[in-house]
Amino acid sequence: MNLTAGQMGATQLLAQLLASIEDPHDDGIAVDDIVGAQSGVSATVHMPSGDRYVVVVQWIGDREGDDA
Repeated sequence: MNLTAGQMGATQLLAQLLASIEDPHDDGIAVDDIVGAQSGVSATVHMPSGDRYVVVVQWIGDREGDDA
């Protein structure tokens, strides 16, 4: 998959968020089905508890481009 700049940043943020999840028993957090979304990425995350989530991270702009 060729990533856009927004998708690369979103992928990096997703990785950082997943790395910050505590896993005290070292059971592991699985990630699959990573796909490009509009200016971002979507991934299925499997938690050690058995819960599954679809996580979407999208880049919506930068400080220099904001009108505020």
